[in-house]
Amino acid sequence: GVSRIFYYNYLVLLVIVSFLSFLCAILNHISIFTSFTYTRLKALGLRKSVGANTKQLFVLLITEFIFTIVLAFILATCVIEILRPLLENTTKVMTDIPQLISIVGIFIVIGILLSVLLIAYPLWRICSKDVNMNMTGKRPMGQQRVQKILICIQLIICIFFLFITSIMYSQINYMNNKDLGINIKNVIKLTPNSSYMKAFRDKADIIVSNLNKDPNITVAFKQGRDFFLEDGNKFFTTEHISWQGKNPDDASLPGSWIEVQPEFFNFFDIKLKQGRLFSNDYTSDKEKFIINEKFADIIGDPVGKSIRWRDTEYEIIGVVENIQDRSLKNELKRTVFELSDWVMYAYVRHAEGKAGEALQYIDKVMKEQGIDNYNTQFMEDTFHNFTKSDNVMMQIISIVTLACLLISVFGVYSLTLYSMRQRRREVAIRK
Repeated sequence: GVSRIFYYNYLVLLVIVSFLSFLCAILNHISIFTSFTYTRLKALGLRKSVGANTKQLFVLLITEFIFTIVLAFILATCVIEILRPLLENTTKVMTDIPQLISIVGIFIVIGILLSVLLIAYPLWRICSKDVNMNMTGKRPMGQQRVQKILICIQLIICIFFLFITSIMYSQINYMNNKDLGINIKNVIKLTPNSSYMKAFRDKADIIVSNLNKDPNITVAFKQGRDFFLEDGNKFFTTEHISWQGKNPDDASLPGSWIEVQPEFFNFFDIKLKQGRLFSNDYTSDKEKFIINEKFADIIGDPVGKSIRWRDTEYEIIGVVENIQDRSLKNELKRTVFELSDWVMYAYVRHAEGKAGEALQYIDKVMKEQGIDNYNTQFMEDTFHNFTKSDNVMMQIISIVTLACLLISVFGVYSLTLYSMRQRRREVAIRK
């Protein structure tokens, strides 16, 4: 299926981030617009002196305010359209022009309503001032406090974004460097097309034997089920498994079921903690299990004990360390390994720096056996796909964080410049 790029919780986070960045821009615009309006107090006073009333002045200022917002959205839409190929390549989300226009239209309506709601009261107070007070051009102290509060809110939003960005960076760094308990370095998975699956099963031993002859390939083996999946493998709950001394609290714990070939553990360097691994004799180990440490923790000393599954008794012959066989977003599950002679894939570990040569030899062997249609996939790429949504989200949040910082810095600079102009006489007197 198609790999998922975004998860629901990331979409929620993206909506929150978008709203906060939008709010930061609106607060900055309100702060600058009100400061600019106070520089026009004398002009507003003159309009009142020639007959303009409070309502007319309010409509004038609100119209100017809304026009600025609409103009900003139009320019933003043009920038988005220019950058659309880059955004689509980053997020893997495809958009068309009608959809983009409808989204921008919705945001324009929301932006206008929210902005008008926040600025209506300050503008009404300015417009309702007495003519004589307007003619003085003095800026009240209360308005200065409001602007300082708005700037503080913007800086708080920026700090929040910096905090989120640092958390996501730490998370991705942890995911990229975590010990998976399984060595997937330089591993290639071979998957024949469904039409060639029977031929691949029949010739799997010959294919693996020939692959192991190439000096560019360290080792190859056949495997029945894919195990390194974003959503995990076959699931079970301990509700369907029983063992001696089972605790009632362990009645329905989630688990993962993996069918493997005897070479599986050595190929992926999975460490044995207790007991032994599967032998090459399928008959002797057919009704035996190997479990991971997490499952062993709830059984006690498991080696030699039996667990019952589907009316069949299976002996536990070994315990291996926990392996991360799925996305790190999923909880590490209790895992059962069962020996199986079913074949659907082949895994190849190539020598360091010899991926190209190994792929050429793989193609040669597969074609010799009449298998012309197959897929190859590097296991490291599969794992990195698990963190793709995190990387995309961190890129988006980093861009938003930078934008909010620039908005806040621009707002602080504008207000500082305005305050300096207002206090020119005070500075001259102090000199």
